[in-house]
Amino acid sequence: MKIFKLLNKASSHLLKIFGDKKLAYGEAVNILLSILKIPKERLYSNLRLELNKKTIQNFLKKISKRKKGYPTQYLTNYEFFYNRRFIIRRGVFIPRPETETLIDAAKKAFIKKCKNCLDIGCGSGCLGTTIKLEIPHIKKITFIDYDKTAINNTKDNVKYYNLQAKIIHSCFFKYISKHKIKYDAAICNPPYIAPQEYKKLQKEVKYEPKTALLAKNNGYHFYIKLNMSGNMFLKHGGYLILESGNNMADDIKKIFKSNWNFLFGINDFYNIEKEVKFDRKICAFTFTYIV
Repeated sequence: MKIFKLLNKASSHLLKIFGDKKLAYGEAVNILLSILKIPKERLYSNLRLELNKKTIQNFLKKISKRKKGYPTQYLTNYEFFYNRRFIIRRGVFIPRPETETLIDAAKKAFIKKCKNCLDIGCGSGCLGTTIKLEIPHIKKITFIDYDKTAINNTKDNVKYYNLQAKIIHSCFFKYISKHKIKYDAAICNPPYIAPQEYKKLQKEVKYEPKTALLAKNNGYHFYIKLNMSGNMFLKHGGYLILESGNNMADDIKKIFKSNWNFLFGINDFYNIEKEVKFDRKICAFTFTYIV
């Protein structure tokens, strides 16, 4: 079957998901490109090329999965974050565009004294990798996650961008309790979906690991734990930047109020407060919220 006929067939199947022919066709193109591993320009200049049976079967299998709501990123094994391409493996949390505001907050907050940074619950490693590439004076970056799939995915991206980094496979809270290593700054996109809200999520989100989404205490579990443990992993005057769930920012500020100083916040592109940043000073902590 020729490429153009295959793409038309696939986009007709995906139309039921997207409701827009252009979007459906673009999705089919991206999935085919991930299989053929050629530039888009080359694909468009060879639309009448016949594909072999194995390639066609592989492509249609992926289209069938996508039609059922399977995430595109798990089919193509990549996603763009802060204008960079990151490897994304099945079973790892998929980066969202709104999380890019964490990087904006880091660039605003991390003054030159910050030499090392910790990526808590690193997942794909996109946050720590981007901070290292965007902020030159960050000399050391450490990634930590208890999930082995996430650790391997982080290693993929660290290698892809040729970075020097420390990658730790461990439960974060157990690790800092045992090792007492302190950093100038830390960044984290913690799980913050309450169990009752999880049921309302889109089908494709539920293909992602629950542990990267769900949190006890109405979604505030990890904010509470980070608030109580800041003096175990941040130096005096250190910075902590967190993503906030929708409509959670004010409550997160209250959680950190007694121990941290709030610095600032940054809204995401939906004009919703999404990130929180704290700065730790002696026995007090500074919370920096992205508004």
